[in-house]
Amino acid sequence: LLVALEDEDPEVSRRSATALERMGYVRECIASLERDGFRPDWSKVLLLIGKAGVTEVLFDSIPRARGTASKLLVRLAGDIGNPAAGPILKELLETSTDPSFRSRAVEAIGKIRYREAAPAILGCLRDPHDWTRRAAVGALAAIGPSPYLDELALLLKDPSPHARKAVCKVLGGVETGGTAGLVEPLLTDPDSGVRAEALRTMAREGWHGAVSKVVPRLFDPSGEVRLESARALSAAGGTEAVLPILRAAAQASEPLRRALADALSSCHRGTFSELLALAPDRPTGEQILLLLEAASRGSGGGRLEFVVGHLHSPDPLQRRSALFALRGFEIEDVRE
Repeated sequence: LLVALEDEDPEVSRRSATALERMGYVRECIASLERDGFRPDWSKVLLLIGKAGVTEVLFDSIPRARGTASKLLVRLAGDIGNPAAGPILKELLETSTDPSFRSRAVEAIGKIRYREAAPAILGCLRDPHDWTRRAAVGALAAIGPSPYLDELALLLKDPSPHARKAVCKVLGGVETGGTAGLVEPLLTDPDSGVRAEALRTMAREGWHGAVSKVVPRLFDPSGEVRLESARALSAAGGTEAVLPILRAAAQASEPLRRALADALSSCHRGTFSELLALAPDRPTGEQILLLLEAASRGSGGGRLEFVVGHLHSPDPLQRRSALFALRGFEIEDVRE
């Protein structure tokens, strides 16, 4: 019977699973999980029985299982993927106070896409425990958050920054788009993590809104926010961001400088000589590195002269960057 569980014929698998359940094998497996904890052999058998469509004893045992077995059965219910487990999982989520159990219940609900539990999942975005919030984000992404935009908009005003950040993650997964307007006010949120997540959401959506609202975040006190603002500008473009990008590069870290190079490539529409005219008379070392990257990616005159002028710089990083920038030119132009 155990071998027949993996038969290619679904009817053979179902009959085998039914026979095993009637023989009490499912209850024996669950008792073993209660006694010994996780056992891959028993868990695999229960999974195969559940996937064969025989789930009554397995699902009914979830609320009564002792110890870690209850969590294992919840995870199995999600892996089986049968929506019949939905009402049980929803009730357990609403009554349990164990954050570890709750996060597993939320994950399982997301896997079976049980929409009736969506209100409870929305409430989990405010949960004080990080794992539960993360599970809620994933579950809503699986269920589809579009029907709940009004509820999500209200949660964006929640006093907890963890809740506001979690809602941003959910909105970033809305397939229909159009959520950038909801998260734009969070660009000035008092919590830096929320500001960064709002920028990530806008970048993921391919947002093309008011660049003027993102540009100030290039000078945010938080390094994470500065980095995400550069990435958002890379996705959005906008010529008015060119000068601020050059200014933001003055003391930029290497990750930020790379993001600023992408943003500059997206925002600057003119020639390299026009870009160079916007640069300060005495650029910092970091700004020079940004301009070298721009020379490699850009167009128009003055590019090669600028790169060659830094091939013998006393700064080893500038020399290396200038040499690497030559990749943006035709071989005939740089052979010498």
